[in-house]
Amino acid sequence: MMTSVGTDPGDELWLSDLAEALLAASEHGPLGILVTRDSGGEPRVARLNGPARALLGAPELAVDGPVSSYFAAPDRDRLLGWLQERRAGSGSARLQVRAACADASDPALQLSARPLPGGAGSTVLVLLPTQDATAAALARSEARFRELIESAPEAIGVGLRRGIAYANRAMLELLGQTSVEPLHDTPFSDHIHEDDAERARASLRRVFGGKAWGRALELRVCRGDGRVIAVEFLGMRILWDQQPAALVIGRELEARRALQSQLIQADRFSSVGTLAAGVAHEINNPLSYVLLNLEFLAKELSRSDATPASRHRLLERLTEARHGAHRVRSIAEDLEAFSRRDDPSTVGPVDLVRVARSAMRMVSHEVGKRGRLVDALIDVPRVLGDSSRLEQVLVNLLMNAAQALPEPPSPEAEVRVLTRADGPWVVLEVTDTGAGIPSELLDRVFDPFFTTKPVGAGTGLGLPISHSIVTSFGGDIAVQSRPSAGTTFRVRLPIAETAPEDPRQEASPPTLGRLRVVIADDEPQVAHLLSRLLAPNHDVEVFTSGASALSRLLELDAVDVVLCDLLMPEVSGMDLFERLRRERPGLERRIVFMTGGAFTPRAAAFLRTTTNPTLAKPFGFSALQSALARVPPRGD
Repeated sequence: MMTSVGTDPGDELWLSDLAEALLAASEHGPLGILVTRDSGGEPRVARLNGPARALLGAPELAVDGPVSSYFAAPDRDRLLGWLQERRAGSGSARLQVRAACADASDPALQLSARPLPGGAGSTVLVLLPTQDATAAALARSEARFRELIESAPEAIGVGLRRGIAYANRAMLELLGQTSVEPLHDTPFSDHIHEDDAERARASLRRVFGGKAWGRALELRVCRGDGRVIAVEFLGMRILWDQQPAALVIGRELEARRALQSQLIQADRFSSVGTLAAGVAHEINNPLSYVLLNLEFLAKELSRSDATPASRHRLLERLTEARHGAHRVRSIAEDLEAFSRRDDPSTVGPVDLVRVARSAMRMVSHEVGKRGRLVDALIDVPRVLGDSSRLEQVLVNLLMNAAQALPEPPSPEAEVRVLTRADGPWVVLEVTDTGAGIPSELLDRVFDPFFTTKPVGAGTGLGLPISHSIVTSFGGDIAVQSRPSAGTTFRVRLPIAETAPEDPRQEASPPTLGRLRVVIADDEPQVAHLLSRLLAPNHDVEVFTSGASALSRLLELDAVDVVLCDLLMPEVSGMDLFERLRRERPGLERRIVFMTGGAFTPRAAAFLRTTTNPTLAKPFGFSALQSALARVPPRGD
């Protein structure tokens, strides 16, 4: 059988089955194949395979050019003479030539030729790389690969049993080294913090034993410069110079955690912006009757003919005013906790029901515009987590549920929140009666930046961040939904082993002896009100600046308690603490700090480390009495 291959009408090249088979079979092999045709002058190239294009260094090379144009100019005359000899059945079997795109330093290619029987003057040329050409190609490939690895942002290294054989630039930077030579005699595990080293060695032993590395490991690396950094490592088994080795890939976690923290905080502020109108509504209602009741009391007390009945009415108004003030305080606490930055030290047992009710108060106005918010919460064991971050999760879920309800609202529209215990878990569910989520989108709801909301109505970060927060506490979050049948988000969290005291519960006021108390607060109303409350039973001095209080404390012989605001201009509570610690040692332990919020990094860090009693404003008289009772007496 012969195959017709032509370039012009009537100009046909007849290829034998052998030539056609060679072209087909060699397309993915090392042999370059060119088939020439007789054009009445210099043979022209009719066909060439992929390897031939690669060896000639021109993947875009076209056919039908003179055969000599495919090779270097100095070799062309030799090539044409050799082809004539080969067609005549004489001449050497092979010829070394260079490709047209090669320079003088590139190694030659080895060319062999055989006329095609019955092929109308056609010739099959076979291109083979010489040993030098093969070595050069390998060197180019290795150089490209090395540059790729060296430029990679991930830290990549090769570990042998005795030490580190290779480390790219990122790995050297990670380990605090400038070259790999000092690492040749130190295994990877020698660079890991002693508390994490055994986990690293266990993974390396598995790899050297032919097993999988396992899940990603978070390990602390001790750099050459003395710093300790957190790194996530993965590894796999390879051969390096015919030896078993571990290919280790590391990524520093500090930058990723900083970005995650920024995203979480941005999501919180986005939620706070959405909730602002509802929060203002919730605060203004109780403030209205607080102010009205106080105005009523001022008028009634100005009358001198108050009867027992009128005094009873005054007490009722006072009770209502106190109730309203407590509601405002609760809302303020919810907002403060929600906007608080992450603090790993706060992870511990959490009352999930209380957190859920706090989140429900924050979104009640938003849900109320579209439907009912149903509280189906029951008492459950405490869970492991952080109150502010879990509240962020629940606010996200509740806001999504509210926005899923139809507008205008229907009588059946509701968002239901329930809790239950399930073995070692506590389950919280948020269910809405909204439109539901299409089945093809369910798998994507936790993907970053995926949202079905209109442009500008959602960032697509709320659910991914919620997923990240829940899983960081060892829990999980899942979704069930059907179109037109509503959606349920189910959060599972592990039960905590211990439950701390509820910091919001105020114990009965303890009985105190007569104390000498110094009050320092730059809000005169607060300072003088505290004085009026304490003066009947204690000796009190009031100062409305940190500087004047410090001056008095340095000269007083005996002080039982210092009630001190944390943030004051010029001399803060923290400054006062440090001066007393240096100049009146022991007196600093008798300070009770008062704070309306630690709004500076220094203040937040100070409160995390101090062992002194702290009162969060606003506070009640029982909390004040309890704080005074915790102050060590003079002489201790």
